[in-house]
Amino acid sequence: MYDFIEVKRTHKSRLVFVGALVGVFVLLVVARLYQVQVKEHDKWKALGQKTVGYPVVKKRGAIFDRNLSKLAISSPVKSCYICPQEVLTNSEGVAMELSKRLGINKEKILQSSLRKSKFVWIKRAISYEIAEEIQKLNLPGVYFKNEFKRVYPYGNLASNLLGCVGQDGNGILDNKGLEGVELVFNNYLKGITGTIKKQFESKVMAGAKNWDADSRYFGGVSIYLTIDDIIQSIIEKELDQLYKSYKPKSTFIIVQNPLTGELLGIATRPGYDANNIRGTTAETRKNRALLDVYEPGSTFKLFTFAAALDAGAIGDNEVFQCGGSIKIFNDQFSIKCHDFHGKQTYMEAFANSCNPSTILIAGKLGKERFYQFIKKAGFGSPTNVLPNAGESAGILRETKRWSALSLPSMSMGQEIGVNGVQLISAASAVLNDGVMMKPILVTALEDSNSKTIRKFEIETYAKLYSKETAEKMKIALRKVITTGTGKKAAVEGYEILGKTGTAQKSTGRAYEAGRYFSSFLGFINEPHFKLSILVVINEPELPAGTKDVHGGTVAAPAFKNVAEKILMYYNILPEEKKIETFISASDIQKSVKIPDIVGLTVNEVKIKYEDKIKIQFLGNGPLVVKQFPKPFKFLPYDESVIAYLGNNDDLNTNQKNEKNFFMPMLIGKSMKESLEILKNYNLSFEFSGSGFVAEQKPLPGELLSDNHTVRLNFSMNKN
Repeated sequence: MYDFIEVKRTHKSRLVFVGALVGVFVLLVVARLYQVQVKEHDKWKALGQKTVGYPVVKKRGAIFDRNLSKLAISSPVKSCYICPQEVLTNSEGVAMELSKRLGINKEKILQSSLRKSKFVWIKRAISYEIAEEIQKLNLPGVYFKNEFKRVYPYGNLASNLLGCVGQDGNGILDNKGLEGVELVFNNYLKGITGTIKKQFESKVMAGAKNWDADSRYFGGVSIYLTIDDIIQSIIEKELDQLYKSYKPKSTFIIVQNPLTGELLGIATRPGYDANNIRGTTAETRKNRALLDVYEPGSTFKLFTFAAALDAGAIGDNEVFQCGGSIKIFNDQFSIKCHDFHGKQTYMEAFANSCNPSTILIAGKLGKERFYQFIKKAGFGSPTNVLPNAGESAGILRETKRWSALSLPSMSMGQEIGVNGVQLISAASAVLNDGVMMKPILVTALEDSNSKTIRKFEIETYAKLYSKETAEKMKIALRKVITTGTGKKAAVEGYEILGKTGTAQKSTGRAYEAGRYFSSFLGFINEPHFKLSILVVINEPELPAGTKDVHGGTVAAPAFKNVAEKILMYYNILPEEKKIETFISASDIQKSVKIPDIVGLTVNEVKIKYEDKIKIQFLGNGPLVVKQFPKPFKFLPYDESVIAYLGNNDDLNTNQKNEKNFFMPMLIGKSMKESLEILKNYNLSFEFSGSGFVAEQKPLPGELLSDNHTVRLNFSMNKN
């Protein structure tokens, strides 16, 4: 009996022991399962999958003009790629279908399908329509990626200024600025790059079609320019005409607001279409108005005369003798004049662009004062209107490096190198009481949430000379138009000022016969509207039988054409005629009345007006969102109306900006005079003080719209 009890106890102990072992084993298994399935879940899942990374980018910021017209945008497109492992199941069929629809060699696609890479581009920037057509075929291993292609809606408009783009270092399409604004502000414009990582089953990459399901595009920083797209169109059209007529090596035109320094238009030829840069060269894409350095010739005499007047080196009634040439440096050198002028005042000498008189005046001023004046005007220093764009400082040597010929030569615009922006910015001071404004091209940077992250303010650069000197120089510049070398720049009914320039080109050692820069530096000087325009033509070829390459003959008419159209654009009527310009019967026979085409579709415009008037379409979109010239004016038969295309949003934006105008100059005006001027505009007023306007906001020359508030502070001191 006791033996039985002992055996029973032994079996029970064994059972407990075995049960304990099983329990410990189960606990170990559960713990391991917990570790594998919970704690190490991602690790073990990754071992059964392949991870592929592809860079993505925020949408590149847009570039707008002052009227909110889109000059550069990024448009969504599809890009086609393949996963070679999947394509191999039907490589012939895939290659045939893609070749037919994408225009790519079939053999090239077959070669791509043999690559060991997990991701191979086939074609980028495909239209949504073609991508959708291919997707419907359900081709194995063929997928699409959402990307953005850079688009310049107005084609070659401002292309040398805006620049162009290419693929960046991360392989992102059209996200690297190569030239111009696109290059200088690339770090703001470009989207911040990142990487999407997707995991696929090792055997079959089944999830590939949802590749960018988690992609998020927020957009880069947008840039707002001072450029006016209408003015830009005007000057580019004139450049095309100059290029056709004179076949120059290059040519450029700049338009600037002298009271603010804003560049309203800056264009050059040759040009290019930034939408298609294949085949273009660095020379074609170059912004010559900013990057080319040239000798300005007689347009530089403006600074010689202004410096001498402001320093008191010459008197108002002083007379200078021109005998057709002048001998300098102990009669060792003789410098000729283009004519024999005899005795003349400085006003007459300036109007006649007389070389001997200019040299005599520079001699009375002296090289140190002359050097300090032109240095103060910014010559010899880059404008930095586009920082790090490759702008040259120009050529201005210190006086210790001058020869005996330097002062006489530089007084006439030789032996000094300038770029167009330097010259027009310094010259514009004459319309601003001697105050030079810092040239400005960019007004603001705005993030994708429409928040301004940086604003560029209008700034004074330097006070070059007194208001009295400015008034004297305006009289001298007016004489150039009325009695001097710039008669062909005159615009009937308006006060036009200007200076011609004809600079013989230098090889560095000597000046070359028959090779010239022909130029005209002109100004519109209306009481409530002031503008500076520079036209420069590099080596114009004249029609057979003509020899005159002077700026007054070649460049001045181009200034006139541009000035007339800008005055029409802003509806600036002659001061003595506050009514529409009278059109005679003979004029009407040569002209056509401009129709109102804004809001119409392209087809509607063609059907209604194509046989009545020339129309040039710019941009892309179903609607005409604005036009130039405005409707109901008269246009010569050989001229064309420019129709700007866009969508409904563009139309609404342009209609809001339709009534823009420049803020008039009110400084020194009485309250009664100010009210008389401002009553023509739909503005609110805030006046303080009494007497004459001492301070005004907005500043003269700023572009305004209806319902803007003008604040004027008055003082009893008129000055």
